[in-house]
Amino acid sequence: MLDPDPMPPRPNDSANPSLDNPRISSADVGNSWDEKASWWASRAGANRGQVVYPAVLAHAADLCGKNVLDAGCGDGILARLMARAGARVTALDISRRLLEFAAAELDPTLPAISFIQGDIARLNQFTHGQFDLITCVLVLQGCPSIQIAIQGFHRVLATNGLLLMVILNPERVTPTGPWFHEWKRIGTDV
Repeated sequence: MLDPDPMPPRPNDSANPSLDNPRISSADVGNSWDEKASWWASRAGANRGQVVYPAVLAHAADLCGKNVLDAGCGDGILARLMARAGARVTALDISRRLLEFAAAELDPTLPAISFIQGDIARLNQFTHGQFDLITCVLVLQGCPSIQIAIQGFHRVLATNGLLLMVILNPERVTPTGPWFHEWKRIGTDV
């Protein structure tokens, strides 16, 4: 079955070294997500909204009063769901445009969510053991340094904290999908 709303093409693959260069920059990742932010925000329904996020929330269990980092929050849907469940949420994303979508959808009846533009591989603004839960959903495949990101998660996660990661969007993991070659490259770096 063909995807009726395919991911937009990369703006200029020669300027975006992610397919050739094992060290893409955070700026490249942020710019790429800024360009496809509208596309991503328009696709919240089927996979993320009905399958992925409910599974993450089920594994997170009781969120009331927990300090949570939503690493790579995108359009903020999961951050809002966790805030609605009583968590104190810090939502981090590299894309300014996705954070704009996230902030635009804030419900004033929810506890405040702290939206921060930043790189999941650079968590220096957070303290050791600051978070009871870290979620990182459909993000790592685009991270220039997965190992550094996971080391950062380990540092900012509280003792007995929980890290929930979901990797690789099933729609995109095919030999012809746009992220397949990136994942092959990233997988060899870990």
